[in-house]
Amino acid sequence: GWEMYTSRLTESDLQLREQFEARTLANGAFRHREHVRLTWIYLTSQPPEVVAASLGHSLLALATSHGVPDRFHYTLTVAWIRIIEGARRAHPDLPFDALVDAVPSLLDKDAPLAYYTRDCLYSDTAKQSWIEPDVQPLPR
Repeated sequence: GWEMYTSRLTESDLQLREQFEARTLANGAFRHREHVRLTWIYLTSQPPEVVAASLGHSLLALATSHGVPDRFHYTLTVAWIRIIEGARRAHPDLPFDALVDAVPSLLDKDAPLAYYTRDCLYSDTAKQSWIEPDVQPLPR
């Protein structure tokens, strides 16, 4: 079953979450690693489907506030949540930095392309709503 691991969070994890929620994160300070880390932070305290809804909403708001609302991609967001949750379940005791050492593919922006063809993943439909992988199933 799903369990909470909030004890794994460090002071800097809490700070990242706080800045993200207050929208005080500079765009340049929010790269792929921070996206993954933030997702992992939420997954330590909420089930994946709750994270998908709340994080999706927040990411869209953040992109919109930076004037790039079309940057938000729904299928990609949910796929990453499933990938990160799979890694978290495989290594539930690891803090974030140790987790990405154990699962370096988390830092590979193209990791979802192990599950999707590029055409499928980067289609307009996938951007706006959930599309199942067309290469292999995502971690459950």
